Amino acid sequence: ALPNDTVEYEYDAVGNLTAVRDNDSSLAYEYDAAGRLLAVTTGGSIQPQVRLEQRYDGYAQTRLIARLVNDT
Repeated sequence: ALPNDTVEYEYDAVGNLTAVRDNDSSLAYEYDAAGRLLAVTTGGSIQPQVRLEQRYDGYAQTRLIARLVNDT
């Protein structure tokens, strides 16, 4: 467990934010090979798991955003 009011941040080798955590919740970030954000997933003891996903077309424009709750 983290000390009270502490927030922990993690980054990958190229500097992308990959995780944010405190004692009650977490966020996980996923990126594609071009460094574009693909998904954000919540977690923790006080909230349901939510996953937001996005996809890109050949012009690097966002084409799909999906929201999945508890993997459904």
